[in-house]
Parts: sequence; structure tokens; C-alpha cells
Amino acid sequence: MKLQQLIIKNLASIEEATIDFEHGPLAEESIFLICGETGAGKSTILDAICLALYNDTPRMQRSPKEKYMDLARSFSDKKEEINIDDVRQLMRRNTAEAWVELSFIGSNEIPYLARWYVAKARKKVDGNIQKVAWTLTNQKTGEELKKVKEVEDEIQRCIGLNFEQFCRTTLLAQGEFTRFLQSREADKSEILEKLTGTDIYSRIGMKIYDITKQKKEAYDLQHQRIAATHLLSEEEKEMLCTSLEQLKQDSRQQEAIAKELNRKHEWLRQELEYHKTRQEHQIQLEAIESRIHSDEYREQSRLIQEWDVTTDARKLLKENKERQEEITRQMQEEQQYLQQFIRLSEGMLQEEEKIRSWQQEENTIRLYLESQQPFANMFAQSQTILTHLQNILNTQAHEKERKVQLEQENNRLPQLEEACTQQADLQKSEKEKGEQLDALLQQMNQQYQEMNMPALQAESKRLSEQEMQLMKTVHALQAFSAAQQVLQEAQKAEQETAVKLERAKQQHRILKEKETSCQKVFDEAEKLYEKQKECTEQWAEEARARLQPGDTCPVCGQRITELPSDENFRSLLEPVHQHLLEKKKQLEEVMAEVAQNTAYGKSLAALFQQNQRQTTLAQKNFQQAQSEAIQQSKLAGYEEISSDILAEIPVRLDEIHRKQDDVNRQIKQAQTLLEAISKQQKLKDQQQKAIEQCQNALNQAEKKRTEQINKIQTLQELIRNDQESAAHSLQTAREQISWPEWETDWHASPDDFMLRLKQEASVYTQQQKREEVLVNQRNLAQQALDEMKSLQQQIRDEYPQWVIGMLHPQPVQVLTKDWSQLFAHVKALHQSQRHTRELQEKGTQALQDFLHQHPEFTQEKLEQLTAFLPEQIQSWREEQQKQNESRVAVLAKLELVLQQIRQHQDSKPELEEEVSLEKLKEQYEEQNRIIQDFNQQIGQKQNLLDENHKNEERLQGEKAIEEKLKLDYQKWERLRFYFGDQQGKTFRNIAQSFVLKELLHGANYYLKRLTERYELECQAGSLTILLRDFYQGGTARPASTLSGGESFLVSLALALGLSSISQQSLSVNTLFIDEGFGTLSEGYLQTVMDTLEKLHQLGGKKVGIISHVSGLRERIKAQIQVRRIDNSRSEIVTLLDE
Repeated sequence: MKLQQLIIKNLASIEEATIDFEHGPLAEESIFLICGETGAGKSTILDAICLALYNDTPRMQRSPKEKYMDLARSFSDKKEEINIDDVRQLMRRNTAEAWVELSFIGSNEIPYLARWYVAKARKKVDGNIQKVAWTLTNQKTGEELKKVKEVEDEIQRCIGLNFEQFCRTTLLAQGEFTRFLQSREADKSEILEKLTGTDIYSRIGMKIYDITKQKKEAYDLQHQRIAATHLLSEEEKEMLCTSLEQLKQDSRQQEAIAKELNRKHEWLRQELEYHKTRQEHQIQLEAIESRIHSDEYREQSRLIQEWDVTTDARKLLKENKERQEEITRQMQEEQQYLQQFIRLSEGMLQEEEKIRSWQQEENTIRLYLESQQPFANMFAQSQTILTHLQNILNTQAHEKERKVQLEQENNRLPQLEEACTQQADLQKSEKEKGEQLDALLQQMNQQYQEMNMPALQAESKRLSEQEMQLMKTVHALQAFSAAQQVLQEAQKAEQETAVKLERAKQQHRILKEKETSCQKVFDEAEKLYEKQKECTEQWAEEARARLQPGDTCPVCGQRITELPSDENFRSLLEPVHQHLLEKKKQLEEVMAEVAQNTAYGKSLAALFQQNQRQTTLAQKNFQQAQSEAIQQSKLAGYEEISSDILAEIPVRLDEIHRKQDDVNRQIKQAQTLLEAISKQQKLKDQQQKAIEQCQNALNQAEKKRTEQINKIQTLQELIRNDQESAAHSLQTAREQISWPEWETDWHASPDDFMLRLKQEASVYTQQQKREEVLVNQRNLAQQALDEMKSLQQQIRDEYPQWVIGMLHPQPVQVLTKDWSQLFAHVKALHQSQRHTRELQEKGTQALQDFLHQHPEFTQEKLEQLTAFLPEQIQSWREEQQKQNESRVAVLAKLELVLQQIRQHQDSKPELEEEVSLEKLKEQYEEQNRIIQDFNQQIGQKQNLLDENHKNEERLQGEKAIEEKLKLDYQKWERLRFYFGDQQGKTFRNIAQSFVLKELLHGANYYLKRLTERYELECQAGSLTILLRDFYQGGTARPASTLSGGESFLVSLALALGLSSISQQSLSVNTLFIDEGFGTLSEGYLQTVMDTLEKLHQLGGKKVGIISHVSGLRERIKAQIQVRRIDNSRSEIVTLLDE
């Protein structure tokens, strides 16, 4: 992506500004400075770029997700809560609209224009703030995207970065990396996550934990669901089936009785309905017969017959009346057309007078044109003549101005010659000074090469590596010892759990035997109770059936006063029932012990499996630690692991430290000389810049002298061209102007002469055009008049009887159209009148023929029949037809009922005497209640069997689901053991240690170009950053020991490293670096600037530095200066400071 131009209007403190990245100062330099007072609006430039590209800004993204009450009602007419991070708040106060436009070339080489716009309602300062309008235009195709989702997708495609990636890789904030260096490891993880966008690893760790928790809950819930399922025993199912079959047999018998009762009830009910229906039909038939034989019915029949006979005659009578009315209407319409004919004839007279006036005006114009015929060619070329005359005046004025300018330029040439001579002498002096400094620098470089700095650094690095290897060996041996101890503890825990599990299994077998015994005793007691209950119920039923109060008891011989109740009979079973409850309680207690033992055994089994996994993991870690210890010991020079190694290593470390001190002393001497060489090199570079400045000044002076000579020659050539152009224009004018002695008038007053020619040519041209218009108008009008006269004569032929008096000319708007319409209407009316009269004669004759053939009818009789409405006649007709149809239908229904009564008597069942519908209904309902009781018992028992069968089938599926959930849970539990936790820290720390290593590798690339002293590193599996200090023998120390300037260098290297590890960042050609340069010394500042220039050479990136440090203005030529206008406004100036 390449930035081209940025336009800002009323954003924050910036009133209006345009920044051109492709032309002017910013196009010529690889580094530019964004400077200004604190609060002037330097960061607003970055906000504007982000708004145009992403409709968001870094400062708003860092804002807390809070709201405030809009008391000023800036966003709507109501007081409502507004988000603190609402980007519309960046619009400058007391303005009606604000926008940002960014032109850029995307990574796909397509030019785009991104526009962010916000305004207040009606573009008034006191209006409510409207929604943001965010668009993206493809300047190659002209396509404009307006929907937010479409703009976001196209920005992502053409740049390759989302908003967070753009901020991390293009807008480098040094403060984030400084806090990163100085923070604790827990805080460092969060900062690293924010800087590198690696929060996905935390989310993965938390997701693993959450999924594992969900899998465990699903498994536990399924296990509880299976434990809560109860199934019937085989004895219970057999008893239910036997009882169910007996109930079904009894129910079928009762249904047969109910069916017979229902048949008798239905026969008797149907018999009564048949007799009732026969009586109703007889009453209906008598009413219909009475209606048919009435006088009103006969009168209506007569009128209907006469109405049908006179249908055609009544139609002819009606049509004759309508045609007579039509003839009257046509006469009235004829009078209207006569008046219109008179009005249009007067319009024709007016048209003839207009044609005569046009003929007179045409003759006058023709006389004028004939008088001006000698000057016709001149008038036709008047515009060309005026152009030549104006050119003469212009060239004479230019010639005068250029002669004055030529004299001034000739006077400036000697001064430029003198400046060239002075700059040549100054350049020679500066070159001699540069040669002296170069000789001294070569001598110092020779001394530095003799000290062999690379060999000293290599030796220091070798000693550091030996020291590091010995330290790694110590750590590996310590880890090996710790892993061995963990393995022993895991094996011990596994053995203890195995012993407990075996004891639990033995106890389970004992309890199961006890449960079987108790179950057997309970089943026997339950059978005894059921038998006793059944015998008692049978005895009670038999006693109630055979004995009544007052009878003598067959057992004891006493008189029975009352029969025992159900409670008395049930009390006989109480001892047996208590025995059954006692056995049931013993069984439940034993089953509870078995369930408790089972749960305890499952927990021990799970614990044993976990101990096995831990032992396996400890064994694996022990083998890895042992392998690592052997490997590190061999690298340190020990073939086998022994307890003496840890005692020997400190002695070797002391020897290495002594050698390092000696090497570091030599390195320090070489570095002191190197610093002197660097200072001398800077003096030489400064001298070289002075020489280059002198050469540039000399080249500039010579360039100005050459330009001055070229300017003088150009003026001389222009003067000659003006003179030749004026002469040519004057000669052309002489050839085209035909007025006699015109040159005298021209020289006396050129403007008056040109005005006279322009006016007379214009009058001549207008008269020519007017003549053409009049000829065309007259011809068209005469043609239309001839056509109208033809139509007038044709209308007179249609109505020769029309009487027309004296006519007077009158204006008519659309005369031709009105004549055409009148002719069409008159012709149509004449044809319609003739046709109507013919139809009237035929209708009258047809009516007379009908009356002659039917002497019983007269015209008065026909008119009386016509007075009746057709609807009334039709309603009488339909009513009589309905009565006849009703009589036929009732006769058919009566015959059908009599036939049904005869058939019904043939199927009569055997009925008791004095039987009634109510008695049969009571017997049937009682029988249905008995059947319902049987069906209810059958349903209850069948539901028990069906539910038990469903539970058996469901339990098999539930156990399969349980096993599947268990395997799934165990798989996720293993994954959580290594990577998951509630906060996601475990996996985040593992992943971030690799990300940090890659980040430090990229940072070291830039740190070596900033300083040769430091190198960044981190320990495996840790986020602690160490600095290897090569000025101190390559020793490692924490980053918190850095000074302010050194901390900035390291932070800058980290920032540049972050920018380089993402390949996507290569798509943006400009890198913006925020504050931090004020902490650097002169030497480091120059080094940083050189490195940033190399960054442009290596990757083609431009670097924009945002700072208010005044010293940077002297070092960076290209500057974007943000200057305050007043307390609320700022302006932006782009310049190249020489």
C-alpha cells in the first residue's frame, strides 16, 4: 500500500489541511518529521488516516467501554447516553461538517479514494450530529462502495491488514514496548498479547477448559439419568401379564352385553323417529296443495303467460321510444356544430389577414438586404476580422511589456556571474580540509585493525557459550533429580490406590451376596402377603353375598347385627403387612450399602486410572530429563552422569570468568579506539557534507546564471513573434474589409471601429434569418389555409341547409386541429342521423305487424305489461316453480318414510314388556361404566408393561451414549491436562514463548544496527527478557538495568522487529514512530537516524517520526509542522528545511 494524498477538514483541532505524500518535500526524503506543540494535533494526522481506512482511531479504541449523558443534545433531540469511543466526537467544535479523504494505491496496484464524512443536520452548527458516511471509490473503474460491510471487506482485500494489524505494524507506539520490558512476567504476557495479537491462544486454552467442563457435566448427567431408571423384575412382569389377560377376557364379555342393549335402544329410537317424520311430511303436503289452488296463484300464472307472449313486442315498443329520444339529441348536437362552423370560418378570415401582414414585412427586409449586398462577404467574415484586429492590439501590448522586462533581465546577469566565481573558490578550500581529515582517519583505522577486534569478540563469545553450556548442564542435572523424585512418588501413589481398589472389590462381593439373600426373603414375604390379601378379599365378597344383618353365623352360631366393613377385613392382614415392610426395609438398607460401595469403587477406579496416567507422564518426563541430562553432560565434556559433576562445574566456571575478564579488558580498549574513530568519521562526514553543500551551491549558482541567459533569449524571441503576428493580422484584415478608407477610422479609434463592424454585421445576419423565418411561416400558413377551405366546403356539402350570416375575423388558438375535429364530428353525426331514421321506420312497421297478428293485444295493453318489472315476473315464476318442486319432493319423502317403517318392523328385536328408551339408556350407561373400569385397569397394567419395555430399550441406548460421552470426556481431559485452564494462561504462555523468540530475533536484526553492545534473548518456556552485554564479556542481565536512552533503543528495535515479523506489514510503504527520541544522546540519535534511513533502503519504507523534540528539526529536512492558529484551531504546513 502506498499513501498518496491526505485531506483533512474540521477534525479535532485541525481546521483544513492537505498532505501530499507523492509530490513535494515528502516525496524527496525517506524520513519526515511530524512536529508541533503539545496538543496542537500531531496525532490527529494518524487519526485521519485510520478514520478514512477503518472508521476507527487508536485513541478511541483504547477508550473504556463506557457511556456519558448527552446533556447538550448534540446527537439527537433527546438526552441519551453516548459511547465514549464514538468517533463522531472528533469533529471540531462549532462546525457543521467534517471529513477526511485519503488517496492511496492498494497492494493490488489499484488506486483508491477512501472518504470519511460526518455532518450535523441541515449542515447547521446547532443541528444534531448525523451518522457517519464512509465510502471507498475504485478510481480505476469508478465504482463506489457505500455499505459498511462492503467497504470493510474491500479495505481488507486491497491492503491485507485489519485495523488492529495496521496499528501494530504501521503505527509504532514506543510506550507499549517500554512497559513491556519493565513489567512482571504475568503482566508481560498480557502486553505481548496486545502487541502481537496472540490473544487467540488464551481463547483456545479457555475454550479447551470450557469444553472439558461441558463434556464432564454431560457425562455425569448421563450417568445420573441411567442410575435413576427403574425396571420391573421377571416375576412382576409375569404377574402383570396374567392379570392383564383376565381383565381383557372379562371386558369382552361386558362389551357383548352392552352391544345388545345398544341395539335395542337404537331400534326403539329409530321407530319413534320414523313415525314423527311421516306426520311432518303430511302436514307439509297439505300446506302446499292449499297454496297452489288459491286465486292469487292463478292470476300470477296468467300474467306470466302474457309476459312470455309479448316479449318481442315490448322490446320493439321500448326501442322506438329510445330512437325518438336519440333523434331529438342529434338535432341539438347539429346546432352546436353549426355555431362551431361559424366560429372557425371567422378564424380563417383572421388567418388570411395575418398572411398579408407577413408578406408586407418580407418585402421591406428584401429591400434592405439588396442595399447591403456589396458588404455581404465582409459581414459573413466579421468574426474572423474582429479576431485579427484584437490580435493586433494584444500583440502590441505584449511587445511593450516584454521590452521593459528584457531590459531588467539584462541588468541582473552580471550579479549572477560574480556569485559563481565566489562559490568556486569556497569549494576548493573545503576540499583541502577534507583531505587532511581523511588521512588522520586512515591512520586510526590501521591501529584498530591491528587489535583484531573480531578475534577478541569470537573468544568472548566462545567463553560465554562454555559458561552457558555448563549452566545448562547444571539445570539439566537438577531437572533429572526432580523428575526421578516425582516418578517415585507417582509409583507409590499408584500402588496405594491399587490396594484400596482390591479391598473395595472384596467388600462389593460380600454385599452382593447379602443383597441376594435379602431379596429372596423379601420376595417370599411379598408372595405370602398377596395370597393372604386375595383370600381375605374372596372371603369378604362371599360373606357379603351370602349373609345379611339378622342371619345366624354358620361358624359361631350367633346372630349377625351388621356385616364387617372393609377396614375390619384389612386389619386381618396387618401382621403379614408389617412383616413385609420389615423385610423391604432390610433389602433397601443392603441395596444402599451396595450402591455406596459401587460409587466408592468407581471413584477408586478413576483415581487409579489417573494415577496410572500420572505415572506414565512422570516416566516420560523422567526419560526426557535423563536424556537431556546425558546430552548436556556430553556437550560439557562428561561422558556419564555422576554426582561429582556438580562439584567440578564451579571450578571450571571460575577459570572461564578469569579468561573473560582478560578478553573484556582488551575489547574495552578496542572499543575506546572505535569510539574515537567514530568521532573522527563524524567530523569527516560533516566536512564531506560541507563540500557537498558548496558543490550544490556552485551548481545552483551556475544553474541560475544559465536560466537567466535562457530567459533573455526567450524574451527576445517572443518580441519578434509578436511583431510578425501583428503584421500578418493587419494584412489579412485589409484583404477582408470592404469599407472605403476604413484604416483611417481604425487608427483613430480601434475600439469604436470594431464595435461598429460587430453591430452592422449582427443586424445584417438577423435580417437574413428573419427573412427565412417569414417565408417559411407564410408558406406553412397558406398551406394550412387551403386545407381548411377544403374541409369547410365538404361540411357545406353535408349540410347545405345551414344558414350563415355576415362573418367577422376572430382569432382562434388551434384552428387547423379544430377544423379537422369538426369535420370528423359532422360526418359522423350525419351518418348516425341517417341510420337512426332507418331503424325507427323498421321498428314502427314491426310493431304494427305484431298487433295485427294478435288482436287480443293493443298498444295500451303492451304499455301496461311493460310497467311490470322483469324481476317481479321472474320472482313469481320462480315461486310457482318452487311450489311445484316442493310438492313433488314431499310426496317422494312421504313414500320413502312409509317404506322405511315397513323395513324397520322386519328387524324388530325381542323387547320386554313396558320397555322404554330411558330404561334401555340407563342399562347401557351402567354397562359402559363397568367396561370403562375394566379398560382403566387394563390401561394401567399395560402402561406399566409398555413403560418398562421402553425403559429397557432406552437404557441400552443410554448406556451406549454414556460410554461415548465417557470416551469423549477422557480425550478432552487429557488435552486440558496439558493446555487448558480457566484463564487460558497455560497454552498462552507456551505459544507466547515461541512468539517472543521470533520477536526478539527480528528485534536483534535492528538492534545490531543501532548498537553492537547488546543482544536480546529469552529462556525456553519463559517470558523473561535478558540482555547479553558484549561490553561486559557477553554476560546476561535483565532489561530493567537499562538507562533511559538504552531503553529507547531496545524498545525501538522491538517495535521494528514486530513490524518485520508480519509479512502483511510489507504492504504498507510508510511507518509512523511515536515519541521517545528525547531520551537519546547525540551519538545514539545519529545512529538511530542512520538505521531508519537504511530501513528505507532495505524495504522501501518511508519513516514518519512524531515528536516535539526541537533537535530533530535540525536533522530531518522534510517536515509536517502542526502550528496553532488560536486555542481551538491548528494548521498544517509541509516544507523542506534546508
